[in-house]
Amino acid sequence: SGSVLSTLALLFAIIYVFAIVFVQLLSKTSAAPGCFENIPQAVNCLFLNAALADQKDVMDSVLAQDAVAYASALLYFVVGSLTIMNMLIGALCEVVSVVAREQSEHAKVEACKEKLTSLLIEIDANSDLKVSRAEFVSIMANPDMVRTLAELEVDVEALIEYADVVFDGCDEFELPQFVDTVLQFRASNSATVKDLAHIRRVLAKNMGALEDVHGK
Repeated sequence: SGSVLSTLALLFAIIYVFAIVFVQLLSKTSAAPGCFENIPQAVNCLFLNAALADQKDVMDSVLAQDAVAYASALLYFVVGSLTIMNMLIGALCEVVSVVAREQSEHAKVEACKEKLTSLLIEIDANSDLKVSRAEFVSIMANPDMVRTLAELEVDVEALIEYADVVFDGCDEFELPQFVDTVLQFRASNSATVKDLAHIRRVLAKNMGALEDVHGK
C-alpha cells in the first residue's frame, strides 16, 4: 500500500544519509571493519540493526551465501513486518475510532434524554410524569418541544405521523419510556429488526381489524 511504500522510502532515506555520515567518520577507525568500510556496507549494517535486529544473524549468513537469496529474504522480512505492522495500526485506529464514536453518541443521547425529560416535566399538564395520547397531541403542538426535538435531530413529522404505532397497545407512557421512544425517531438511527417486527405486528393488527369490518 501507499503507507508501506512511504514508510520504506523514509526509512531508507534516513539510513542512507547516516550511512554516509558514519562512513566519513568511522571508515579509518577500528569500528569500520564489517560495517562502515563503504556506503553499501554501512546501509546494510544500519538497516539490519535498526529494522531487523532480531533477524540480523540470519541475514548475515544468507548474505554470505548468495546475494539473490539475501535480497529475497530482505524483501520478505521488510514487506512482511511492515505490512503486518500497518494492519495492526489500522485495526487499533479503527477500534479507537469506533469506541470514540460510541462514547460520543452515548454522551449525546444521555444529554438529549435529560433535556427532553426536563422539558416534558415543565409542560406535563397533570404532573403525573406520564404521557397519554391526549397529552402527546398537546406536547407536539408546543413550539418549545418541537424546537427541542428538531435540535435533537428527531424526525418530528414521522413521530406525529406514526403516533398510532407509538401508542399501539399502550394508552400512556412513563416519561423515561416515552423519551426512549421519541429518541428512536432520530434521523441518525438505523432501522432494526425489532422496528420491522413492531411495524409488521401493527400492520397485521390493522389488517385484521379491516377484515372484521368488511366481514360485518
